[in-house]
Amino acid sequence: MRKRLNASQAVFARYLNVSTKLVQAWESNRRHPDGPALILLRLGDRDPAALTATVFGIAMVNAQQATGTRPSRTRNVTKKRRPRAA
Repeated sequence: MRKRLNASQAVFARYLNVSTKLVQAWESNRRHPDGPALILLRLGDRDPAALTATVFGIAMVNAQQATGTRPSRTRNVTKKRRPRAA
């Protein structure tokens, strides 16, 4: 899965909120994923795009919570209307 996403072990570990050593243990078959990481990996097997969207969403929320920020809101920019002729 990690190689399909073209992610390093460190980045993949951050995506799943686990340690890099745990990802290394999974890849060497010394341990097996469980809990939330297993759910995300199963989701990724079915739909890699969904995993990416989910993980980036979770990462964004975690970053916002850590920094106490909220996502910036963008406004739709529309053309200014001309005043009506009298």
